Amino acid sequence: MKRIILLIALFAVAPWHMAAQDTVKSHTITIGNSELGTFHENLFPKKAPSRWSVGLQLGMADNHYDIDVQYADKVLFKGAKGFTIGLQGRSHLTGWLAARADLMLVQKNYIRSHTAKPSGNTVVQVRNAIRNNYISLPLMAEVSIGNRLRFYLDGGGYVGFWLSSHCEGESLSMDFLLYDENEGARFDEYYTFDKRRDNRFDAGWVYGAGVAGTLAGKITLNAEWRQYYAITDTQKQYMLFQMPRYHTTNVLQVGAAYHF
Repeated sequence: MKRIILLIALFAVAPWHMAAQDTVKSHTITIGNSELGTFHENLFPKKAPSRWSVGLQLGMADNHYDIDVQYADKVLFKGAKGFTIGLQGRSHLTGWLAARADLMLVQKNYIRSHTAKPSGNTVVQVRNAIRNNYISLPLMAEVSIGNRLRFYLDGGGYVGFWLSSHCEGESLSMDFLLYDENEGARFDEYYTFDKRRDNRFDAGWVYGAGVAGTLAGKITLNAEWRQYYAITDTQKQYMLFQMPRYHTTNVLQVGAAYHF
């Protein structure tokens, strides 16, 4: 247990310790006659490559809409894929720590379907595809190891705004209800928000992991996985016995940044 604690403490203080030891290339830690391991200073760069970096990033978003339908067992909500695109920015505080702020357009899509049996023995599956566009501002701390090839973890919170929503699919038309048609009326339209019901403010936690490589000194390419975990309901409290609804969105994205 003492060795584990010491290793954790060493990992935390290693960047400052190595920055002060310019002539030492590696560090061997021992307790008594036992050697814990050797830590090389190129894992923790002594200084950041530059003070600031900005760039673009884009990728694929896979969203899941979490809702407890309870007694409405004929209604199903299924995740759907979309895209994400935006700006990334970093302030490099040390060689291993950076503050990060992004401005992203993130699609949080899902599919809603339910079965209907208006008369006779006809059972019809009614399916709606909903495409939601959100502006998100993640604010994160990023820690990394490596030099020209860096592995990093980041985490923090985000705030956002529900920009627009588009719906496509079938609805239960009067012909369907009265004459037992095999499908509902088709529609393809933008959704009109209801300020009494729709909560367009979005906020939650964001965290991820990635790898970045430096090219030509000033250019960095990166690839990362990220998850947006919403803690705000997509609906306001407008009725009794209302079930909360939350988005959880996984993102795979690549980007490029320029260092100043």
